[in-house]
Amino acid sequence: MTYTHSFFGVTPPARYDSLPWTDVRVEQGPSDAGPWTQIDAQSIAVDATPATPDPVDLTVTTATVETGFFRFRFEDAAATLSPYSNAIASPDDGTTEPWLPTVSEVGDRMAARTWDGTVQVGTFTADTTPTAWQVTRLIQDAAGVVLAALGTPPEPQYRVAKYAVICRTAMAIERGYYPTDADESDAAYTRWGTEYQTAHDALAAAIAAAEE
Repeated sequence: MTYTHSFFGVTPPARYDSLPWTDVRVEQGPSDAGPWTQIDAQSIAVDATPATPDPVDLTVTTATVETGFFRFRFEDAAATLSPYSNAIASPDDGTTEPWLPTVSEVGDRMAARTWDGTVQVGTFTADTTPTAWQVTRLIQDAAGVVLAALGTPPEPQYRVAKYAVICRTAMAIERGYYPTDADESDAAYTRWGTEYQTAHDALAAAIAAAEE
């Protein structure tokens, strides 16, 4: 059996020799540490500005796991390969939406919570608290809150909706995984709550204006 997974906003590494990436390889693994197996290779649109690369959207129909981890590696016309991307976890249901953040995007905003016991890694992994897989589930929970409150966001508001989901996810991380850090965690929870309310109100106003 194979499964379909979609990945929105995968950003290639910047390069400054004017040579664009032309293809991307997709690998899957049971954890963010692998072992890794290549499951697909796709051509991508040639980017006219490889120094400031545009993100690409990918759909893979050849995954052999319903839930797992995925990473990407880009290739140019001369078969030069990029470094591997950070591993990202698939959602529980094997699907995603373009306005949902990745685990790495949540980690970008919560770097202080991405310690693996030794170093601050900048994203959630199998060794952080919470793990990448747990953050994936929290993202889905946060998305449910946004959907229940406002409905599916229109495309022009994807960025605001994504930030709202990031804020709700951060609130869940602070309250659920750091409850004994009373002063620090409560302060962080409150700050994220304020950020969420700002994003929520902005999104609600934009949706209402579009419907007028």
